[in-house]
Amino acid sequence: MQRLQDHVMRQFIEDFRGLLQVRCENPGADMSLAAEYVAAVAERLGYTVRIDHVPDSLAHQHHVRKAVNVLARIGPDADQAVILNAHFDTTPPGEGWSVDPYSGHLKDEVIYGRGAAVSKSDVMGYLYAVYMAYQMVRPSFPVFVMLTGDEETGGYLGPQRLLALGSWPAHTVAICPGSADVVVDRHGGALLWTIVLRGRSRHAAVSERGGDSVKAGAELITEFYQYRDADAVRRGGWLTCGIARGGVAANMVAGSFEIHIDRRVNPREQLSAVRQELQAVLDGWAKRHRDIQWHVEEVVAAEPMNGENNHTWAKWFADHAAGVLKQPIPLGASPLFTDARHFDQAQIPTICYGAGQANLFEMGAHGPDEHIAMADSSRAMLVLSTVVATLWREGPTSLVDLALTAKGDEHD
Repeated sequence: MQRLQDHVMRQFIEDFRGLLQVRCENPGADMSLAAEYVAAVAERLGYTVRIDHVPDSLAHQHHVRKAVNVLARIGPDADQAVILNAHFDTTPPGEGWSVDPYSGHLKDEVIYGRGAAVSKSDVMGYLYAVYMAYQMVRPSFPVFVMLTGDEETGGYLGPQRLLALGSWPAHTVAICPGSADVVVDRHGGALLWTIVLRGRSRHAAVSERGGDSVKAGAELITEFYQYRDADAVRRGGWLTCGIARGGVAANMVAGSFEIHIDRRVNPREQLSAVRQELQAVLDGWAKRHRDIQWHVEEVVAAEPMNGENNHTWAKWFADHAAGVLKQPIPLGASPLFTDARHFDQAQIPTICYGAGQANLFEMGAHGPDEHIAMADSSRAMLVLSTVVATLWREGPTSLVDLALTAKGDEHD
C-alpha cells in the first residue's frame, strides 16, 4: 500500500491544490464550482458519481446561495457500507495572510490555503484513500465518499439531507474529518444565535432617553458574558459574542443593533437545557428594556456527539491505525461540532479521523496561513486505505459487529 501511495501522491497534491483555488465560503456559498471539481476528480478515479442539487429555496433558508452535494461510490450492493464524509466549504479567509489564500501555495512539502486543514485535505484524502484500496482489493460492499459544502452553516443541506433521502444499508459506519494521531468518538455541540434589537432612531441632539439599541445591546452582551463566566464555564461550555453591529452614523441614536453569539455545548450537556439558559438571560434583560423590541434567529443548533454508539467502531479503527503507523492512537473528544453528529443522530457509529494534527491552532485552521503538511495527509491516507482494504478483504460480515447501534441490533 505504501508503494501505491507514493505513486499517486503527485496527482493527489495537484488535485488538492486545484481544489484550494476554488472559493466556497460560507455563509453565502455557491457550491457549484467546488462540487463540479470534486465530482470530476471522483469520476476520473473510477467512482460512480451522483450529484444532488438542493432546491434554492431550501438552500436560502440555511444562508447558502446554491447547494450541491456529491456522492461518490465504489463497491457492490450489500447490507453493509462505509461512509466517508468531508466538506469543501470554508470560512472567509480574513486578514493577515502571507500568501494568497486561494493559490494552493506549496513550500517545503506544506500546502497553504483557506480550507487546507479544514477540510479540503480530507475531501481529496478520502477520495484517494478509497481509490488506493480499490487498486489492491476487490470491493465486497459499497464505500461512499459523501462530499458536501455546508458544514460551516450546520450540515443541514448536506449530510442531514442525504441521510434522510437515502436508503442506507442496515450495518453502516461513518468517518468524518479529524486528525491522524487520535480517533475522535465524541465532540461538542453549539447554539449559534443572531439577536436583532430594534429601538427608535433619532438625531443625537435630541436629549431624550430610551430606545437606544446600541446601549441596550451592549448591556445584553455584558449579561451574556457574566452568565458565561459565572456558570457555563464551570461545566465546560463557552460563550462568545462574535459579531456586534448597528447604527448608521455617529450623530444618530441607533434604531437597530445585531448580536451574534456562539454557545459551545460539551458532550455532557443537553442542548435543550443550554437553550433554556440562554433564553433566561435574554428574558431577564428584556424585562429591563421594555422600550426595545427583539427577535432571535437560531442559525445553528448542533447537538453534541456523546460517543455512546461509537466505541466499538472507534476502538477497532484506533487499533488498526496504531498498527499501520506503529504508534499508539488514542480515543479522544473534540470541542468542535462537526457534521459527524448527523450520522450519530441517525444511529450510525461514527468517528472523526483524517489529515492533520489534533491542535488546529498549529495548522492555522480558520486563521491566516492555514496549512497542512503533506506528511500528515500521507499518514492519514495510508491508514484509511488500509482500513478500507482490510474491511473489504474480511467481507461484508466484518462490519456487522462494528455497526451495532444503541438500538440493540444483534446477529448470529
